[in-house]
Amino acid sequence: MSSERLPGPRGPESPVGTTLAVDAGLGDPTPDIAGPRTRLAVPGLAVRRERRGKAIIVSADGEVDMISSDALGQELNVATESATDLLVVDLNAVTFFGSAGLAVLMACHQQCGRHDIAFRIAAARRAVLRPVQLTGLDRELALYPTVEQALAG
Repeated sequence: MSSERLPGPRGPESPVGTTLAVDAGLGDPTPDIAGPRTRLAVPGLAVRRERRGKAIIVSADGEVDMISSDALGQELNVATESATDLLVVDLNAVTFFGSAGLAVLMACHQQCGRHDIAFRIAAARRAVLRPVQLTGLDRELALYPTVEQALAG
């Protein structure tokens, strides 16, 4: 089990950062200190969660496949539990997006619907948009090219 100090707005020792322990074998996050940001890393994917006003933004960087999609799903579940108005998933740094990622997005979309939380996705890369379009999920999911546009709605 490793633990790292995540940087807050004033640097790595800022009290606003969050310490997150990650089990190297499973990638299960164990927050040590509650705070506005967390980050989870598994092979090929880094997932970060932060709060901006009434919105929670979950950002993924890397490949979302059947191995790494659980990490994204875990962060989205935590985000859904703490979201009040809006959950934005930023997939602009995702380089591969497989069917397991689509399933995670749809599960979160449905969970947000049950809790009256707006669910929006920021994605401009073909690696994400093409699978979403091919499956017809672009008719179900609210897609925006940037996080700022997703926040504005």
